[in-house]
Amino acid sequence: MRRIADALLLALIIGLGAVLRFGGLSVPSLWLDEILDFDVATSLTHEPLWHWLTGFASEHGPLFFATELAGRLAHAPELAARVAPAVFGVAAVLVAAFAVRVAHRNTATSDALVGPESMVFALLLAGSPLAVYYSREARPYALLLLLATAMLAMLLRAGGHAPFAFALPILALFTTSGSAPLLLATAVTAAGAFLISRKRFFAGFAAVTLLAVALMPLLYRRMPASAPTGFRPLSARLF
Repeated sequence: MRRIADALLLALIIGLGAVLRFGGLSVPSLWLDEILDFDVATSLTHEPLWHWLTGFASEHGPLFFATELAGRLAHAPELAARVAPAVFGVAAVLVAAFAVRVAHRNTATSDALVGPESMVFALLLAGSPLAVYYSREARPYALLLLLATAMLAMLLRAGGHAPFAFALPILALFTTSGSAPLLLATAVTAAGAFLISRKRFFAGFAAVTLLAVALMPLLYRRMPASAPTGFRPLSARLF
C-alpha cells in the first residue's frame, strides 16, 4: 500500500510538472534565438550525415538539433520546436526523484517507492519557475537539465551495478551543447571525490568528462555560411 501511495503521489507531481510545461506551449511565438536554432535544424536536413559530426553554425550540438527535428510532426513551428524540451523537463522531475532515492537508499524504508525526500525534490523541480520557463523554450536548457540530473544520479550511485553507465549522460551532454565549463567542473568534482573515497568509479567519471572537454574543439566548428539551394529560412518567412 505504501508503494502504491508513493506511486500515485509521484504521478501527481509529474502531472503538475507536465501541466505547467505543456499548457499553451505554442504561445507566444518563437523569439529570435529560437528562430535561429529552428533555421539551423531545418538546414541540417539538407546536409550529408557527416556534417552532423563535424561542425555546426552555433554552440549547440547534433543531439539538440535532432530533438528539434523530432517535433516537426506538429504543424505549428512553436509547438514543433518546443515539444521536446517540454518532454525533457517532465522527464527531469522523474529522474530527480530517483536520484534522491539512490542517495537515501540506505536510510529509506524498504516499502517506500522513492521516499519523502525524493517527493520534495521532485515537487520543487516540477514547480520551479526557472525549470518551467526553460522547459518551454526551443533551446537546449531542458535537455541539459535532464542530463545534469542523470549525471547527479550516477555520481550518487558511485558505481552500482553499471560501472560505465555514467559515460552515457556525459557523452549526451557533449553532443548537446558546448558546455565545456560545466563538464570541466564535473570532472574536477569527480576527481575530488576520487581523492576522498579512492573509488575507481570517480576516476573513470573524471577521465570520460575530460575526454569530452578535449573533443569539443573537433565537434563545434562552424559550417559553411551559405544555405543549400532552395532553402528558405523561417526568419526570412517571418520578417
